[in-house]
Amino acid sequence: MGIPAVQTKLGKYATQKVNEEFKTDINIGKVGLQLNGDIELKEILIRDYKNDTLISIGELNSSIISFKNLYNSKFNLGDIDIQDLVFNLKTYEGEENTNLDVFVDKFEDDNPRQGPSSFLFSSSDLSIENGIFRLTDENLETPRIFEFTELNANTTNFLINGPDVSSRINKFSFKDSRGITVDNLKANFEYTLDHMNFEDLSIKTEKSELKGGLRFDYQREDLKNFTNKVNVTASFKDSEISLTELNVFFDEFGVNQRASLNADLSGTLNNLEAKNLNVSTTRNTRIIGDITFKNLFAKEDDTFALDGNFQNLASNYNDLTALLPRILGNAIPTVLSKVGNFKITGTSQITSKRINADIEIDTDLGFVKSDLELTEVDDIDRANYIGNIVFDEFDIGKLINDPKAKFVSANLDVDGKGFTLDNLSSNIKGDVFSLEYNGYKYENIEVSGDLGNKIFNGNLIADDPNLQLDFNGLVDFAEEKKKFDFKANVGYANLRVLNFVTRDSISEFRGLVNMTATGSSLDDASGAINIKNTTYENQDSRYVFEDFDIISSFQDDERNITINSPDIINGNIKGKFKTEDILKLVENSVGSIYTNYEPFEIEEGQYIDFKFNIYSKIAAVFFKDLYLGKNTFIEGRIETDAKGFDLTFNSPEIKFKDYFANNINLSVDNSNPLYNTFIEIDTLSAGVYNASDFTLINVTRRDTLLVKTEFKGGKNNKDVFNLNLFYTIDEANKSVIGFRKSDVVFKGYEWFINSEKNNFNKVRFDRTFSAFDIFPITINQGNEIIEVSGIISDSINKNLRVDFKDVELVKITPRIDSLDLAGVVNGKLDLVQKEGSYLPKSNLEISNLFVNDYDLGNLKADIEGNNSITNYLVDVSLVNDNLTSFLAKGTIDVAEKRP
Repeated sequence: MGIPAVQTKLGKYATQKVNEEFKTDINIGKVGLQLNGDIELKEILIRDYKNDTLISIGELNSSIISFKNLYNSKFNLGDIDIQDLVFNLKTYEGEENTNLDVFVDKFEDDNPRQGPSSFLFSSSDLSIENGIFRLTDENLETPRIFEFTELNANTTNFLINGPDVSSRINKFSFKDSRGITVDNLKANFEYTLDHMNFEDLSIKTEKSELKGGLRFDYQREDLKNFTNKVNVTASFKDSEISLTELNVFFDEFGVNQRASLNADLSGTLNNLEAKNLNVSTTRNTRIIGDITFKNLFAKEDDTFALDGNFQNLASNYNDLTALLPRILGNAIPTVLSKVGNFKITGTSQITSKRINADIEIDTDLGFVKSDLELTEVDDIDRANYIGNIVFDEFDIGKLINDPKAKFVSANLDVDGKGFTLDNLSSNIKGDVFSLEYNGYKYENIEVSGDLGNKIFNGNLIADDPNLQLDFNGLVDFAEEKKKFDFKANVGYANLRVLNFVTRDSISEFRGLVNMTATGSSLDDASGAINIKNTTYENQDSRYVFEDFDIISSFQDDERNITINSPDIINGNIKGKFKTEDILKLVENSVGSIYTNYEPFEIEEGQYIDFKFNIYSKIAAVFFKDLYLGKNTFIEGRIETDAKGFDLTFNSPEIKFKDYFANNINLSVDNSNPLYNTFIEIDTLSAGVYNASDFTLINVTRRDTLLVKTEFKGGKNNKDVFNLNLFYTIDEANKSVIGFRKSDVVFKGYEWFINSEKNNFNKVRFDRTFSAFDIFPITINQGNEIIEVSGIISDSINKNLRVDFKDVELVKITPRIDSLDLAGVVNGKLDLVQKEGSYLPKSNLEISNLFVNDYDLGNLKADIEGNNSITNYLVDVSLVNDNLTSFLAKGTIDVAEKRP
């Protein structure tokens, strides 16, 4: 028995007996057997029914506990060490059972052998070193399902009892051909004809650790349809999973993420229910609830479904779609990327064709509740939907990128498609409880109609304390050519409270607006606007307008705009023009007569003919104290040609507050060789000073506009003004206005401006009227001189100065009854502003001061103010014949109520 050849022959005899009894193909190349029962088997080969390798073992070392049992097909072994194991589990082409199924069937009761199987294989400790396990199905497009290499394992209490297998797996490590390495798998393993169980399961990989239990229940014939027939029961607690590794088995997860997992699983792999699911990812996504996954591993396309009942789904768009990029990325509209972090509760059913969502969403922008059915979800941003959506204090402005819009609360039924502004096309009906827009919170709005990207066609009724509105019709900004076809009955609109008007403290509008028009801009707009029974009330008055029509039409490329209102304005505009160029046309027409003028670049060939009668009522709406007399009209023509500017304005009367002018006639004609502008006014009143017989005429000579104006003023019109001015544009494209030699008779004294006819006496300024240079303007009567000069840099920096030299006081003070002043003024007045702070200063001396013929002597006043013009340092003295009759030095503060 100690001879190896004899031992090998006995081993072959034993395997032959097994092969004969069970019709198997088991071969052992060499057998080594010691007297103490230790056995060494080499070159073990088990062939399958296709004569291919099922199991091969390079070397197996163990000990035989009972030779008698071995003879009776009961392999009671001690410790088993297996080296170089190869296990090929294969389903052949056209077959349903694996080669292992066929092999195991040979030991079952349906074997021709009568009676139950007596096959027994047991070991107290089984170790495998450097094994290979392959799973192959030749009926698949890719036959090799997976391959485990570098397989090392250790089990205890290993038992094969007929078709049943059980063991405690202490160690099980391998490399998967799909790229994952299992560092260790531990479990209490059990395999029978109807179930396979992994109790106390622990699986560790490089990046994952799974803890719990796993059980498969099946009928033997179900194994060939594992994903649909085999029932899975599992419970995982306190597990950590790498989604990158999980993609080896289900390639739908994001990468470079980890998740903690607690869940109870049941069902088949293609109908798998996860209850008590609690998932937290490293990207701060938290999922608590119950989810059923259908057709996770289905061969057919577009059969996947997810049915979720969420107690808490906390995440944001980027993190959640990164968890399952294809499944959730295609199911969640991109508009959710704008709501920030959110928490979802409720139920949702997701398939490749349809989504049902009855959920509540608490977001960074506010609360949303939706009960929607979505279809055509393969392009989720263009999906169709029907159902109900509720907003509660939701910041709609951030969602649609409109800074004027803020929080909305609404309950809307929706039926349409599209989740982005570009794709939106939906019928909506419901209530808007509140909406903050332009700084006002609207309330009680009913809406019903079609809503799209910059389009609304339907009915909107507002019952807000500050807006009573019934709107019915179309407003369409979607196309390049906008469309308007609506009626709006404005019962009441407080434009001041609604923040559309800020100038008036009261601004209330009522009226009926009917508009039918199209156009991409004001330049090609055509149609009609009719406003009826309109009232406008501000703090000054209540204005009633019965009817107002604006009609715009085109004949070829000439435009005609007619405005007709007996209360506002009547007239028309005709021509070829762009609205944005009208003011530029006017400025170019005036400025182009100067060589240095740089005209605005505008399209050539534009012209405007216009004529309007203007009524006082409309003027008062925009300027509360403005009144225009009857028959006020303006007409003229503007062309791109430099000489194509013709304007006539006539009004019998214009009033503004305490100012008024009578019989105003203005005529402008750039083509007139005698004059360009002529103005004539009968009387003028400026409150403190009145004038009459005002005329102004100008003409252009050698790139300079020469202006001559004459008028009378003062008491009994005894003051006479004869002013000669000029206007030009210098090489720096700045405007220059100045005085040629002019004379003024004031209080019977004749004064001259620029009597020396020099190049000073002018003011230079830019187009924005923000910066001014005042060159010395000299006014004199003989040796009496007043000089004005200074610089204005901007609205907060200026330096202005007035100098007096030997000026008689009586000649420059206004006429005041019962007050006669006399004396000679010398000195200066300075007004300085630096960065908004004023620094006024005066140094004046009045010698021989007389008041009503009473000699007061010489007055000297030095006064300097602070930056608020409320505190002054004063040094004032009055000296007569060397006697100081008045002296004041110190500070005067006028900031307080009692200075």
